[in-house]
Amino acid sequence: MKTVTPITAAICLVAFSHSSFADNNSTIVEQNGIGNSAMADQSDSAVNFSQVIQSQTGNGNQVVAEQYTDVTAATVIQTQIGDGNIATAEQFNNIALASLTNVQLEQFQSGNANTVMSTQLGTVTNSSLTVNQVGNMNLVDNNVQSFSVDASTMTINQQGDMNIVGPSFALQQQTVNSTLLATQIGQMNQMDVNQNLNTSSSSMVGIQDGVGNIAALDQFGGVSFLTMNLLQMGNDNMATLEQEFTVENSSMLVDQFGDMNVATLDQGSAFFTSATVLQVGDFNDADINQSNITTGVASISQSGTSNVYATSQAGTAETAIATQSGVSNTGTILQ
Repeated sequence: MKTVTPITAAICLVAFSHSSFADNNSTIVEQNGIGNSAMADQSDSAVNFSQVIQSQTGNGNQVVAEQYTDVTAATVIQTQIGDGNIATAEQFNNIALASLTNVQLEQFQSGNANTVMSTQLGTVTNSSLTVNQVGNMNLVDNNVQSFSVDASTMTINQQGDMNIVGPSFALQQQTVNSTLLATQIGQMNQMDVNQNLNTSSSSMVGIQDGVGNIAALDQFGGVSFLTMNLLQMGNDNMATLEQEFTVENSSMLVDQFGDMNVATLDQGSAFFTSATVLQVGDFNDADINQSNITTGVASISQSGTSNVYATSQAGTAETAIATQSGVSNTGTILQ
């Protein structure tokens, strides 16, 4: 196994030591080959103005970047070309002393069976976490922005087949004025993304283009003024959206184009909320469940042949709207 081919001796020192250096820190690592590993550890003495750039070409490689404690204007950029690679990045600050402000974390992988894990933890403001993967059977997992996240974005893009986002979680937590966007283009992809715990004035968007894709979007736990939108284009796709546990002034929307798609929307313990399903195609199935709702609206619109819908509402001041266009459609509304 090769371990870090440094561009200069000074860079090697920065990449591997718990640095006592501060101000204008920089780490640059480039590796070509198989089974390489590189770790950039920029920790403490305030870190200030740090930058990490890691690039690997080959298979079975691993990169790790860590920026800890009073991180000021840090940037992490990781690039891997090849198969079976792993990229891990963490940016963490002392919540009581400083914030991750205008911080960027970017990860790019091209190849198959690659894995990305990344974390921005602390007081995160005006910052971004971006993952791009091109290839098949890739994984994005344990991606987190958490603890007092304000005006920040998490963006995940996957292009290829049988890719997965978040079997454990892709998560924004305690978030204000922030956005989580996940996009998958290909076949048989899966996404599971979440916003939770005292999150407000934020949005979650999922986009899937292909066949046999599965999407699960969740917002729960003291959330308000949120929007959740999912767009699926193709056939045999499945969508599950949930807003649960004290949800206020929030909405969810599923838009599906294609045949034999399924959409299930659940809202519980919610106030002034709406749930909407739009389906264009044949043999589609839409189901909206609202429980313990105050002033909730459920709306389903289907255009095509032999589509099915069901709406269930339990609460006060609910409204259910259903529109079907086509032949042999069925519908059920329970209030």
